[in-house]
Amino acid sequence: DALSQFDVPHSFVAAGRPYQKYAPVHIASVQTVINRLDAIEPPDFIVGDEGHHATATNQFGRILNHWPNVRTLLVSATPRRCSGEPMQADAMVQGPSVSELIAAGYLSDFIAYGPPTVDTAGLHIRAGEFVQSEVAAVVDKPMVMGNAISHYRDRADGKQAILFTF
Repeated sequence: DALSQFDVPHSFVAAGRPYQKYAPVHIASVQTVINRLDAIEPPDFIVGDEGHHATATNQFGRILNHWPNVRTLLVSATPRRCSGEPMQADAMVQGPSVSELIAAGYLSDFIAYGPPTVDTAGLHIRAGEFVQSEVAAVVDKPMVMGNAISHYRDRADGKQAILFTF
């Protein structure tokens, strides 16, 4: 929609979507590009969202390695991978901080509440994230879950709220 709003001609590399070989911009998912690497003409420029997922060995990285001389811009709000594995990027440009974006009116201010303590020392990491079954065992306790519910009721009962888990 944004490309259309700015009158940027584009096409899709996706099943059931019109593909126009000579369109200047093509929109595709990593999984689709991986399956069609040999059928897609080498691009002049790649813009990848969720760029923190790009490593030398995963699908994102395989695309970048397939076209090693193509200029690439990877964007991400996550500057580090939880696994510690390096991202496939030559340089990082850090944007404004959350507080700067709030002050400029681009983000809403917020108040965050959390449980008193959650011990994550024994949790394992898979694909850069805590193993969900292990997280459930740690947080599914009256001290943690009950605290979250009571905080919601004390501070925002009946109001819309967002819950993030780790």
